[in-house]
Amino acid sequence: MAKRSIANLYDAPKSNVQFSEGQKSKGILDDHAVRQNVASKEGTIEHTPTEDNHIVNKKHVDNTFLKLDCSNDPLTNDLDTNHEISISADNKKLTMGAGGSTDYYQEFDGTNTQFYTSGGFQYEGHIGLNVTPINSSYMYIQTDKETMSGINNLAMQFRARGQATADTAYLLAGVIGEAQTFGAYNYTSRIYGVQGAINHVGTGTITKAHAIDAAVNNFAGLAGTITNAKGLNINIDAEDGAITNASGVYVNNFEVDTGTLTTSYGTYLEQQTGGGTNWQIYSTGGDNYFGDGTHKFIGTTNLGDGGTTNYASFATDGELTLTGTARVTKTKTFTFNYSRITAQGKPTLVNRGVFFGWSLPVYNTDDEELYSCSCAPTDWDGVTDPVFSVAGWLDTANTDKKFKIQVSVETYDPTTNDVIPITTNDIEVETNTGTAAQYTSFLVSFTLDASAIAFTASQPIGIRIRRIAASTAEITGEFVIEGAVVSYVSDKLGEAT
Repeated sequence: MAKRSIANLYDAPKSNVQFSEGQKSKGILDDHAVRQNVASKEGTIEHTPTEDNHIVNKKHVDNTFLKLDCSNDPLTNDLDTNHEISISADNKKLTMGAGGSTDYYQEFDGTNTQFYTSGGFQYEGHIGLNVTPINSSYMYIQTDKETMSGINNLAMQFRARGQATADTAYLLAGVIGEAQTFGAYNYTSRIYGVQGAINHVGTGTITKAHAIDAAVNNFAGLAGTITNAKGLNINIDAEDGAITNASGVYVNNFEVDTGTLTTSYGTYLEQQTGGGTNWQIYSTGGDNYFGDGTHKFIGTTNLGDGGTTNYASFATDGELTLTGTARVTKTKTFTFNYSRITAQGKPTLVNRGVFFGWSLPVYNTDDEELYSCSCAPTDWDGVTDPVFSVAGWLDTANTDKKFKIQVSVETYDPTTNDVIPITTNDIEVETNTGTAAQYTSFLVSFTLDASAIAFTASQPIGIRIRRIAASTAEITGEFVIEGAVVSYVSDKLGEAT
């Protein structure tokens, strides 16, 4: 086949068909151009076409090639005068992309304008909605400040929805923020996974400004259950690297330039009352450190096992109550009735160095006895029996001898106008001297049966001390009593209210 030159590439092919002049066309572009006589080797056509099907392949040609006035464009009805696409019908998609791909498309569902994309809008590698993106942001969204209305004005909202068909351990997250670093260089600035900020650039007053708000809701009317609801859950994992200091929550010092900050709270907790058991702060263990400053605890405060068995409890009036094994042992000195001793001239006052005491022979209805009276301590626990003790020394050396001291105790309650009793509760203790040199000291103790004596805190307790005859091997000489003291278990510090 001979090659055709570029000059005759578009020459019309030769034809034996002869057209008679007849009536001229009213216009070469008319849909129905008039040809009254068309002669061919098969015959002569004499007809003026009035319908599309009167011309061979006319409909196919019209639908294939775009008319100059775009009247056959299927999108003509969706083009407005600004050459923008306006699709008014519901459930229509505008698709852009080669080969029928759906890289970007808009779907109109008739109720809400929704946008879907399998790729992304890019502006020099960045995305900007309602604003030109900046180089430091790969996605930048800015709302119009003039059009704020209603109760919800959101620059962006995410909602992850899931409906499991069986029990599942899959993750469902509305938003995940993550920052990843690469390379061997150091980062001296801050790195955020998620940052929330509020910038008030107006002159009005903002009542509540929350940089980050967190909520867990179990909607009313449904029978669902949330086992563990955590408004903020924090995890830190060093894995194979090293973390020098880790803080689950770190609150920086609040800054003030030329403004004012009336009251600053590093942490502020509203009182919890909604639960069956309410803990304001709950720690499962570990050490706690409170630095310099004033630490105020208002209300009942329990220290120890938390208020179960053994603990110290501070009441709102500051009184400290000790419970269980949380006890302290305290002592109270009894002073002898010196006026009676002076009046009777007995017992005899003696001394050894700087210590003075009363020398007691075996009592024989001869005023050789000591008296004392004091009130039961108000901080006594009211349960544990107090112990009354006398201390003194032997004025003569003794070996394997014995001496016996008797303590007589009685009480009354003036708040109920008790009649003063003449009875006593007698307690006797005998002591073996062993090998004791002259002036050897001894401590003789007597347990006061509180239930038997029937005394309570703050009631007066009268005590009489006598030396009585030993069961055997009586000592030579006398026993000198230098002083007396009662020890008791206290369950509180401070006077009882």
